[in-house]
Amino acid sequence: MRILPIAVLSAALGGCVSNGETVSFKALSPQQQALMRDGQPALVSRQKTSLVLVKPAARQLQANGRPVFVVGINNLGRQPVDFQVAQVEAIQHVAGTDYSMQVVSYEMLVQEEKNRQVAAAILTGLAVAGNSYSAANAGRGSYTTPSGRTGTFYSPTAA
Repeated sequence: MRILPIAVLSAALGGCVSNGETVSFKALSPQQQALMRDGQPALVSRQKTSLVLVKPAARQLQANGRPVFVVGINNLGRQPVDFQVAQVEAIQHVAGTDYSMQVVSYEMLVQEEKNRQVAAAILTGLAVAGNSYSAANAGRGSYTTPSGRTGTFYSPTAA
């Protein structure tokens, strides 16, 4: 649990995504170092028993997309370390203001995808029902005569 003064991550993501969809990191403590390697920014944080690296998962962020970061943890101690996504904190720094960002876990992504698939299935079902209704009523119509009489008809040609 010593690794999880992972205010490292809050510092790591501080100053992260701006309107230009670029990522930059700012070291907030002497144990942290912001660096650029092969054109990709990263933040390294070294504690007594751990080494943590945070970097963007891709070279380009999608405009208005969800930023994705890779977090690498190296346990330098002799005791096991528990890491939990729930203990990660992310802060976006824009024009002098800090905004808390939601850290999305794998389980949340799975649930989001299931919800998307259910919605797609429901909308597909509604489209099929609408097409079936239209096909069942193809060629049927109604009419009104100048004298005011109304009626219905079926046209095999129109069907």
